[in-house]
Amino acid sequence: MKILSKRNIVIFAILIVIFIFGAWKLSRPTPTQITTAKVERGKLVQSIEPSGTIKTKSEINLNFDATGRIAAINVKVGDIVKSGQMLAKLDTKNLDSNVMQAAADLEKAKGNLAAYEAGSTLETIAQYEADVQKAEANLLKAQVDLANLKAGLAQTYKNAYENQITVLQGALAPMETAMTDMDSVLGIENTSSNDTFDKAITTLDNSSFYYSQAKVDFQTARTKINDSKTSTNNLIAQSSYSDIENASTKTKIALDATATSLNSSWTVLDKLDTLNSSHNLSAATVTAKKTTLDTDKAAITTKKTATLAGEQSITSAKLNYGQESGASGSSQVAQYEASVKIYEAALAGAQATLAIKKAPPREVDLQSYKATISAAEAAVASANANRGKAIIYAPVDGVITKKNNEVGETTSAATPVLIMIDNTDFQNEVEVNISEADISKIRNIIASNNGKPQSAKVVLDALGTEQSFYAEIVEIDPAQTVISDVVYYRAKLKIMGKYKNDGSVDMILTKENLQAVKPGMTASVTIYTDERDNVLMIPERAVIVKDGKKIARVLIDKKTNKIEEKEVVTGLRGNEGMIEIISGLNEGEEVVTFIKNGT
Repeated sequence: MKILSKRNIVIFAILIVIFIFGAWKLSRPTPTQITTAKVERGKLVQSIEPSGTIKTKSEINLNFDATGRIAAINVKVGDIVKSGQMLAKLDTKNLDSNVMQAAADLEKAKGNLAAYEAGSTLETIAQYEADVQKAEANLLKAQVDLANLKAGLAQTYKNAYENQITVLQGALAPMETAMTDMDSVLGIENTSSNDTFDKAITTLDNSSFYYSQAKVDFQTARTKINDSKTSTNNLIAQSSYSDIENASTKTKIALDATATSLNSSWTVLDKLDTLNSSHNLSAATVTAKKTTLDTDKAAITTKKTATLAGEQSITSAKLNYGQESGASGSSQVAQYEASVKIYEAALAGAQATLAIKKAPPREVDLQSYKATISAAEAAVASANANRGKAIIYAPVDGVITKKNNEVGETTSAATPVLIMIDNTDFQNEVEVNISEADISKIRNIIASNNGKPQSAKVVLDALGTEQSFYAEIVEIDPAQTVISDVVYYRAKLKIMGKYKNDGSVDMILTKENLQAVKPGMTASVTIYTDERDNVLMIPERAVIVKDGKKIARVLIDKKTNKIEEKEVVTGLRGNEGMIEIISGLNEGEEVVTFIKNGT
């Protein structure tokens, strides 16, 4: 008991000491605690870490470029095909025919050029010379026919005037006969010639008007007949046509005047006939004289008709011969002249053709033939292209994944007949969604790198962290994608190489490198948005804002915890909370990152 009590006393004493020491410690003021970090120089890296997936390889739709009936499908689903392999074909009978026709036209065009370059054969030239001779003969005949026609018309023209002279001169005698017969009644020119009628005429009394008129008409007729004689008697074949026409006009006037005088004289006889009871003139005598005058009138009418007919002949001859004022010749002459022009043109054409056949090939003509060949070649290419639209070839090496049609069905250009996937490329594309907060970093770095691709590190969850791949951003979708009310922007990265154990990159990408990569795998991606070499940097929490300025607190004396505030200019925000210091601090200085005040 005594020993135990003694131990208890010792323990109690120790507890009292501890209590007293603790009370003393608690009563002492706690010193201020300061956490610092040194200003370091090194490489500052900024990155973002979106997640993504390996992109599924796109399918290739294989369509005909034409509509038609399917004649052959040479593959089935699952078949491995090579680039350029024919997979399917439409019925191309018509298209094949078009190709053959175009090819034939091309050969024909080439043959025409060769024939032109070779020039015309002697037989061909002889044929064209014969054509020239024939054209010359035709022209000569047409010219002779025209000359004969004009000569005939000229003779007809001349004959018309000569015939008119005969008609005019033949009219003088009937007019003189009529004048003599009338004078035997009137007694104007030969006063003794009308003794038979003179006594009866003096008894006309009131009928003397008719006698007076008959004398006036007789004198007029005499004047006109004399004018006609003057113009007509001197006419000969060599007389001018104008003299003949003038004589014809005067003869018509004389004939008309004679006819008028005959009518007046006949009227006088008629009046004497009615008075025959008052004189010794017999009715038979009067009647006989009337008959004579009627005969004269008939003769005058005949001559007038002949004169008019002669003038009409002259007018027709003028028109046919082209002598009428304003006339261009008869239609017959015009036809013959047109024939001459036609044969002249035919001769000129034949001569020109012969000259061309004899001449060496002209460059301008060669160009025309060559242009025809070029057009024919284009037609062949077009026909082949159209036939090519009816055939489907594999665009790349790949695998057929779907067949939508069978042989015999009709298809159109809008419907894929076969679907395949490309197996020439690796599964090396990654799609990631970048938040709107980070997308500006991507764009800024692309701009600052002058458009150079931005690098990234890709780790596939299924393969573990032991394997990582080097990738570059190749595409950013400008349109937003909203996922769970958060805005993202889709970016495409292309795996370009594989990281080695030492951190370097093997840029030679092979199937072996990517044989384990499958579509749809989840990828953890680190995109390096910016980096700065040999820059000063401190933890971003060491920078505070005071009165609108960025301040870093530098520890001057560790013993006294003396601190100096310095204004700084910051730059890039890097990973792990570091920030670039552009100015205001020196390497090696200690900056305060945290202060815990004592009590």
